[in-house]
Amino acid sequence: MNERVSGPSTAANPRTTPALQIPKVTMSRQPIYDAQHRIYAYVLSSQSDTSAPYGEEANSHNVQELIYYTFLETGVDRVTGPHRAVFRLTRGLLLMDYALVFSPDRVLLEIADFAPPDHELTEAVEELKAQGYYFVLNLPPHDPDDYHELMSRVHLLNIDLTLWSRPKLQDYISHCRQYPAQLLATNVDTSEDFEFCQTLGVDYFKGAFFGQADIITHRRSPINRPALLNLMTKLIDPATPFTELEDLVRCDVTLCHNLLRVLSSNALTHPEPITSVKQMLQTIGLKSLITWVSLILLSGLDDKPHELVTTAIIRAKMCESLAKATRQKAPNTFFLTGLISVLDALLDVAMTDLTAHLSIDETIRRALLHREGEQGRILGSVLAYESGNWEALNQLGIDSTVITDSYLRAIVWAEEATGSP
Repeated sequence: MNERVSGPSTAANPRTTPALQIPKVTMSRQPIYDAQHRIYAYVLSSQSDTSAPYGEEANSHNVQELIYYTFLETGVDRVTGPHRAVFRLTRGLLLMDYALVFSPDRVLLEIADFAPPDHELTEAVEELKAQGYYFVLNLPPHDPDDYHELMSRVHLLNIDLTLWSRPKLQDYISHCRQYPAQLLATNVDTSEDFEFCQTLGVDYFKGAFFGQADIITHRRSPINRPALLNLMTKLIDPATPFTELEDLVRCDVTLCHNLLRVLSSNALTHPEPITSVKQMLQTIGLKSLITWVSLILLSGLDDKPHELVTTAIIRAKMCESLAKATRQKAPNTFFLTGLISVLDALLDVAMTDLTAHLSIDETIRRALLHREGEQGRILGSVLAYESGNWEALNQLGIDSTVITDSYLRAIVWAEEATGSP
């Protein structure tokens, strides 16, 4: 980043900041045992008091909430001790490199989707495996031949006992034994289940036979979203000097505390004790910092329709795609414009108030408030397309084929990002 002098960021006006809601988070940890009843890892799941249960759908929003709570709010050492934490990552999160914010020796990444893997997912798993990450693959209730490429790369194959009769289960496990991965049996609910799996050479076990999951209830720390959004705009801007980022983080006590938890929880490797905010940011790194800030920023939005978050992602990506298609400079600023255009609804703050207290470029501000400039023209095109206002779309002068292509690409990208069908 360029070391240029920049004026101080504008602080958020407390009178325009949305009222803080601090819902409770309930998290469970269910141990995975080896054949000697020793704990190997903990499978983590969470449920806030305003959201649907995590176990009903391995969607990205719940995974992000769980990562935020485990590493930032509590500290993974307090949750799992010296054992690995098992996180169910959707295909989208794996492709977005969310795994890279973890230290490989602290996590076991579970591939939860039953959809047959494609080359892109297999390649991502191969690259992460080469960096030391361990994977567990949930096997489907049918012939696993479509999963051959993944089964040969992961460390654990997860077999749900409830999906198979005993004779078929025996054949299924025998088939899985041709792969180098070890076997994990889930829903081991009785001593008969355990003994049967032992006779088949299963390596690890999870289920009611070993006791119920531990339940931990915790109240979230308050989040200053306007300040975090301001920091995000600076992180995305390559012209922001490092000293300005340091000053913004230094002024947010809760964020400093959370980021120190990241380091103390061994989410990242750091050879020396942290003695300054500057050292903390350098150790975490810019890419990981953007990921952590986005997790904090989007956490706790359970009172908002999930579709609204999806709309924000689609709109932001569509603005960026159109900027590239029309050869605009700095397409990242168009992405940010599209993202902020939905935040007034997400945060219950008027757009005039939101932009007044964000340290954003004036071109973005004018685009959001008055649809001025190239950012405003492209944002206006996206909004017209969303509402089916073809007359307005024609007046903005962007080819309809280009817009449609950008929209379809943005939908695919959003599905990958959120894990939504």
